[in-house]
Amino acid sequence: MLSSGAWIRIILGKDRAHIIGARMHYIGAHRVFRIIPNRAVWGILCLTLLTCISMNSSKQSLLDRAQERAAEKGLPYCGSLTPTEAWALLQSDPDAVLVDVRTQAELDWVGQVSFSEDRWMHIEWSTYPEGTRNEDFVSEVKARIDPNQTVLLLCRSGARSHNAATLLVKNGYDKAINVLEGFEGDKDDHHRRSSINGWRKHGLPWEQH
Repeated sequence: MLSSGAWIRIILGKDRAHIIGARMHYIGAHRVFRIIPNRAVWGILCLTLLTCISMNSSKQSLLDRAQERAAEKGLPYCGSLTPTEAWALLQSDPDAVLVDVRTQAELDWVGQVSFSEDRWMHIEWSTYPEGTRNEDFVSEVKARIDPNQTVLLLCRSGARSHNAATLLVKNGYDKAINVLEGFEGDKDDHHRRSSINGWRKHGLPWEQH
């Protein structure tokens, strides 16, 4: 991390170097760069800076929303987000991961989230058809996810993922977040899912093998 007053040198060009001096300053609570501009570098740096500011702002606002719901509902973990909000957080926080706690049978028959394999993980909360709790759930999470990461938990309708988030926060995962509505959502008047809400109903990325 660069301290205030640190100078950055950016070397560009094939035959000769173009040196840009950039000094870090404070404007209010934000640190920004004052740059002696080279036009091409100026454009790249401005775009990068604006993108980072936008992503960080989006990430923080979503985490704040999750924590507000936790306070309102007395949740024992970090909070909860709707499927659309959860997807937005995954886009704005490259360290956030999504853990699908449904059974393998549900993934095969109903479908699964379509996302990067290193940030979407399947760890069953319970088995099918027995419905037995997976006693290795926490150890499987610990083997793949750092406790400092934001962990979004998804199930069919938000119940198992609530229990999973509750357990994870007791084991050091302070940023465990439940995805409300789940993958299939609530039942309609005809006792059918995926017609009222849920990940699929919102048109978020999913696939079926």
